[in-house]
Amino acid sequence: MKKYIALVLVLLVIIISIFFFFPTHLVAKILNQTASVFFIDSITSKDLREKYDNKKPIKILVVPGHDQTSYGTIDGNVRELDLNLELGRYLAERLKRNDKFEVILAQTEDGFRPELAEYFEQEKGLIWQFKEQKAAIMDALIGEGKINRKVVVDHISASNDTALKLYGLNHWANENKIDLVIHIHFNDYPGRRQDSIPKYAGYALYLPEQQYSNSKASWDIGRDIAKSLATEFAPSNHPQESAVLIPDQELIAIGSFNTLDGASVLVEYGYIYEPTYAPATPAVRSENLKRLAALTAYGVTNFFRD
Repeated sequence: MKKYIALVLVLLVIIISIFFFFPTHLVAKILNQTASVFFIDSITSKDLREKYDNKKPIKILVVPGHDQTSYGTIDGNVRELDLNLELGRYLAERLKRNDKFEVILAQTEDGFRPELAEYFEQEKGLIWQFKEQKAAIMDALIGEGKINRKVVVDHISASNDTALKLYGLNHWANENKIDLVIHIHFNDYPGRRQDSIPKYAGYALYLPEQQYSNSKASWDIGRDIAKSLATEFAPSNHPQESAVLIPDQELIAIGSFNTLDGASVLVEYGYIYEPTYAPATPAVRSENLKRLAALTAYGVTNFFRD
């Protein structure tokens, strides 16, 4: 028994040494001789449902997109952040009605939760190291032809501050064994303000591309959310979002460079200028956001009851 424990300790020391002291390109070669080693399922639908059935808490992190320094798009005097925060609050409240869900709301009107804000500030070095190591491993696998680079929709690059928070959320979620991360956003498109009549409307869901380790469970949950939203709201008519469920490798929120272990869904609930959102009266807008929250929660619950 002692020999076995000693052997385990030696292996742990070797693994830690590889990650922190070897060049990243060697890490890729040592730990990732095939793509499947790195992109093995980090979470499965079966495991999540068994956890739910066994009355073990399902940890859900609700993330209203953007923050006070980067508030997203705007229509009139309504910022995307304002919609995200309100919808995030309603969604967290809805999910909490299920006593099997342990729900964490990442931020409110007062900013990020204190433990998250402190994490971003105190763990900057760790967060960037985490990102760089994951990026180097993925780049090495792409260079060896074991992973395919795929871009379906082009995105605006995140600022350093935003990227730090998003990668920080992923690292924090991994450390805290978060089962599901739901990111809340509203959409827009370049040149919209020059168009007399806006071109696009409707919701779309962005999910980890199929080569990522959290992809399968994320897609199963995403399908149920999309199915629920479709009962009352129209899907996106943007040509690049015609599939509604969009595979993505680039969005940090859903695990760029395979940085997130738990399932993750980023929902673009609609275009901010749609009559039911920014242009609506506060009362009408709130009712629509409450419906979006209820349908999203219903979709999540349906996944676990399947």
